[in-house]
Amino acid sequence: ERGVIDAKLARKIVHCGSGPLYLLVWRFYSDAALARVIAALVPALNIVKLQKAAQDDNELSRAISRSGDPSEVLGGPYVYTWVLLLAALLAFRTPAAIVAVAQMAVGDGLADIIGRRFGRQKWFCNPEKSYAGSLAFVLGATVASMGLLRWLAFPAPLAPLVAISVICALVEVLLTDVDDNVSVPL
Repeated sequence: ERGVIDAKLARKIVHCGSGPLYLLVWRFYSDAALARVIAALVPALNIVKLQKAAQDDNELSRAISRSGDPSEVLGGPYVYTWVLLLAALLAFRTPAAIVAVAQMAVGDGLADIIGRRFGRQKWFCNPEKSYAGSLAFVLGATVASMGLLRWLAFPAPLAPLVAISVICALVEVLLTDVDDNVSVPL
C-alpha cells in the first residue's frame, strides 16, 4: 500500500522466507514425541487464520492475494501452509521435510522473482516459465537446502541436492495443471 516495494515481489519474498524461517526454529524443539505436534501448531493456527481471511475483504486477504479477492487466500498461501503443517506432523526434523520445504519456498519463490525480471528466454514446452527462473530455482533451492540441513545437523551432500533441485525445477516447468506448492515438495 505504501508503494515501497511491489506487492507481487513482497509476496514472493515472504514465500521465500516463511518456510525456511519456520524450519530454523525446529532446532530448538526437544526430542519429545509431542514436539512435532507443538511445532505443527504454528501452521495449524495460520490455516485457521487464512480460512477466516478468505471469508471477507480484509487487510490480510488483500495483502496475500494477487488481486485482492479474499477467495484467492485459499489457493497458494493455503496450500503452502498445509505443506508446512504436514511436514511437521509427518516428517518433523527429517532431511526429506527440510529439503521439500526449501524447494517449495526458496526454489519456487526465486524462480518467480528472477524469471519475471530476467526471464526473456522461455522454455519451449512452457512459455510461462523461463530458463533464468529455472536456474534461480536450482541455485536457490540447493543453497537453502544445504544451509537448512546443516543448521539442523544433517549432512548436506551437494550432488544429490542439485539433482533434487533440478528435478523440482523441471516439475514446476512441466506440471502446469497442479499447484506447484503441492507438486514441488512431493
